Amino acid sequence: MVFEATGGYERTFVDWCHQHAVPVAVVNTRQVRDFARGIGLNAKTDPIDAFVLNRFADVVRSATSAWKSEAHKKLEARWLGSDQ
Repeated sequence: MVFEATGGYERTFVDWCHQHAVPVAVVNTRQVRDFARGIGLNAKTDPIDAFVLNRFADVVRSATSAWKSEAHKKLEARWLGSDQ
């Protein structure tokens, strides 16, 4: 399963995936957008975004994210300047 990073909104579902042993990758939104332009898809609709994200995952083979403990998440949030 692949998600675009959305400023933290994806965290809840990524946590759920980790808890249920579902492999998940969080990818850079800019890379996906550039990839879409590269394959000639400049329009931005939900169906196109879903297609591009799926195609991006097939081509790039992003590494899946690792499970993080609550302590790790708090430390990371502090380091990145976020209180989530």
